[in-house]
Amino acid sequence: MSLPCAFTDSPFCTADETYLLKRLLVLSQHPFLSIPEKLFYMDGILHFPENRPISCSDSDEALPVLLSPQLASTLLLAVFNDSATLLAQLHLQSLVFLEEGEERGLFYLYDHLTSMLNIVESGSSREIVVTFSGAAFLFLLYFSQVHSYRWDLSEQLCQLYLQHTWLAPHLINLSNQTQEQLPECTWALGLQRGSQKGITKAPLGQLSLQDFSWHLKVLTCVAEGGICQRCSQGFLSSVITPSPLGVGGDWRLGNSFLGVCRRVLFHPTLDDLLLPLADILQHLACCYGDTDIQDHARLYDTLLTEVSQKLQIMDSRLWRLTALFGEPGLMPDVTLQYQLVHMQDQDPRFEQLFNIRLHFVLTDDYYEQLQDINVPCVFKGRPPAVVQLRLKPRQP
Repeated sequence: MSLPCAFTDSPFCTADETYLLKRLLVLSQHPFLSIPEKLFYMDGILHFPENRPISCSDSDEALPVLLSPQLASTLLLAVFNDSATLLAQLHLQSLVFLEEGEERGLFYLYDHLTSMLNIVESGSSREIVVTFSGAAFLFLLYFSQVHSYRWDLSEQLCQLYLQHTWLAPHLINLSNQTQEQLPECTWALGLQRGSQKGITKAPLGQLSLQDFSWHLKVLTCVAEGGICQRCSQGFLSSVITPSPLGVGGDWRLGNSFLGVCRRVLFHPTLDDLLLPLADILQHLACCYGDTDIQDHARLYDTLLTEVSQKLQIMDSRLWRLTALFGEPGLMPDVTLQYQLVHMQDQDPRFEQLFNIRLHFVLTDDYYEQLQDINVPCVFKGRPPAVVQLRLKPRQP
């Protein structure tokens, strides 16, 4: 296989390359080969030297031109394969169907992903859960633009989590990885909103202590984004106030409560959450059965008080600006006038300047950039030239 990389003219004909490709597909799923050997042959498919550009390095993955969806269909996905083999096969077939744009292939991959989800739902080992999370991430990585599949996957994941709350770390990791790799995709936000909605509407009487702990970890993740936190705050209030959990002494649970509150302190809509968040922190500071949790709750409540005071100062300044300018979004231009005057002691050659070009450099970000100004005929003995500058503020 290294011969096509060494010679400009391919030493193999199309039939030879097709044979090699089929051979690699068969060996990549041969039952008598070990897992490393299968992965080696599958890697050979992704780095098949046939028709590769000269600028393509050996580490770049590219599908062979001869690898059609029909040929790739011989690579059977099986839920009982080991994790590495299954993910490698899914990765390869995703590349094939993404390039060809086949709807049947996409349906086949999603059906396989749904089968894995059903296995996890029925109860499975940690290895299968990790494999399913990796498969879901690969599917989203290649097909996040297909709205019907991605929203259906989000709904099924939310339902799966509500049935098995111990899957919270995997759900959080999948959400974080998707946001990191696909920053323009809103799927992770949809998953967070769906999980938040499911948690806050769950009947409290049917939740165990461990369920509460996992729910709080998910709500901490949800509080990091720009998602509305009103229902999360309502859930915390309903758990803390009438429930014995709010006065218990479990340090881990109390720390989970504080974790959500700590994230809300940095939320962009904190000004709308001051009162419910203050009630939660004060209840923890007064009634919770662990001294460490009480101390931290008092600290957060103090920080919240400082923030609320600063917000009040900002609101008062905005009110004054509104009274001055009529509208909070109105930022009037600042007009400055200068006179260009000749100095007393100067070179006689500069007594008659036919043109001066003034260039302005911004030293901060408070104003918009000024255009260059040409001032003609600056002569000594004549009335000084007047230069008018109009500064446009970027913010009040």
